[in-house]
Amino acid sequence: MRLIRDKVKTKRTQFSILVIVLTLLAASAVLASSAGAQSQLNWSDPANISQSGSAGDPVMVVDSDGVYHVIWLDEFAGLVHSSGDGSEWSDPAPFIMPARDIVPFLIADLNGFIHAFWTEVDGRLFYSRARAASLPASSAWQSRALISDSVLNFDVALDELGDLHLSYLNPLDTE
Repeated sequence: MRLIRDKVKTKRTQFSILVIVLTLLAASAVLASSAGAQSQLNWSDPANISQSGSAGDPVMVVDSDGVYHVIWLDEFAGLVHSSGDGSEWSDPAPFIMPARDIVPFLIADLNGFIHAFWTEVDGRLFYSRARAASLPASSAWQSRALISDSVLNFDVALDELGDLHLSYLNPLDTE
């Protein structure tokens, strides 16, 4: 009789432990789902900055004054530019720069310049820069400078001191 009572007591204890473990697992699942990787942000409605159905390859850069500049390639208008604060945007306008209808890689420095790097169809890597405040004016851009005759790929970074660092792969055997 005692053996049966001990078995019943053991089964009740095991059942109680199982209920507690399952309750803890359920509670942790609820907590994990409410504290997920993505917070509940209130997203604003998207803005059609290009006002076109023929825009592609957009790039955006934020200058040292906090102004957003977006450049894209329009199938009919070529390079186009718009700037704003993220809520209000200027009307899209043709954007003339030394890249000649190639969307460049843009990076802003701490001194008010926006730097542009791009490769042309033949693989040559070019560079130019302009003051952010006068960016839409074609006369703001410095003449393009050839960096390399052949580039497979490149990347540019700005360090904490404000210095630009360029790295690129050159597939040619050069001196």
